[in-house]
Amino acid sequence: RVDQGQGGASVTAEMSGQPTEMSQQPTEMSEQPTFHEVQRIRHWWIWVVVGLVVALAWWSFVQQVVLGRPFGSNPAPDWLVWAITALCGVGVPVLFAVMRLETTVDASGLRLHFVPFRDRRIGALEILTHEVVRYRPVREWGGWGIRYGFRRGWAYTAYGERGVQLVLADRKRLLVGSQRPEEL
Repeated sequence: RVDQGQGGASVTAEMSGQPTEMSQQPTEMSEQPTFHEVQRIRHWWIWVVVGLVVALAWWSFVQQVVLGRPFGSNPAPDWLVWAITALCGVGVPVLFAVMRLETTVDASGLRLHFVPFRDRRIGALEILTHEVVRYRPVREWGGWGIRYGFRRGWAYTAYGERGVQLVLADRKRLLVGSQRPEEL
């Protein structure tokens, strides 16, 4: 599917049944990208957990603030129920909806942007080696996201179990999750 948006075309590809967005838009990096991939949190069970948290937050709000029935045997003050509902009932789902890993490669190097948290750039000359790997996100890294392991180094992952293992000039390791690791 190709959509014409501001600044260029956006293509959505199907790989392993999961959408991966590929964009041909210029980035803040110095050159036109040779690789660009956007991965989102697509694990159904994470969305079930998020849905349960949202439902509980809104249920407590309706029970205590709207209907005036204390929620639980030791109810929180109404202002705290408002705050929890704003944070868990609105903030958490919005956070998970906007969260994504944008990976861009151009002549100057690699850019990893885990929206809305971290933007990391690695110069092309900083990369000593790279290798396509299969990893076990939960067992090896404790899940997806920005992760750190003492012996493994850093990992930037959003979905799946394939990626590219980099060894940097300072001998530190970095795993970049990708639905298209051979291209990356």
